[in-house]
Amino acid sequence: MEVSVLPLDEYSIHTLTSIAREIALDINPLETILKTHQIPTQTFRRISKTAAFQKILSEQVEAWNSSLNISERLRIKQAAMVEASLEHLFERLIDKKESLAGAVELFKALSRNGGIGVAAGESTGERVKITINMGADAQLQFKKDAAPKMIEGEVL
Repeated sequence: MEVSVLPLDEYSIHTLTSIAREIALDINPLETILKTHQIPTQTFRRISKTAAFQKILSEQVEAWNSSLNISERLRIKQAAMVEASLEHLFERLIDKKESLAGAVELFKALSRNGGIGVAAGESTGERVKITINMGADAQLQFKKDAAPKMIEGEVL
């Protein structure tokens, strides 16, 4: 493969790194990535042959595939799956054939995941609060955050 030397001054290192990261994630097609960054295909073909871009891309692929990046990979892939299924979920949400209880649960889940109805800084995780009144002035309170926990590890 021929490696050309192209002055990359027309695009910032941040833009090139962002493109390389999106390519490494392999979630969107290259055409979508280039359109998002407003880079013509011909220009990208020239850029992609430069040693500088190949190095950036190699670093991004290595970082993305690193075992230290498992939780980030899962978070991003899950977010992409949710985004891809939103249209279908919306159709189910407004379908009169669906049960009201199911539609309400779906609405709650989508609202929580989208941060709707959550005060700034408040977690969307579950909380448990137990208050025991023991007479006029005595009260016991127990509070516990029961937020879901991510279990990480390597597949053996």
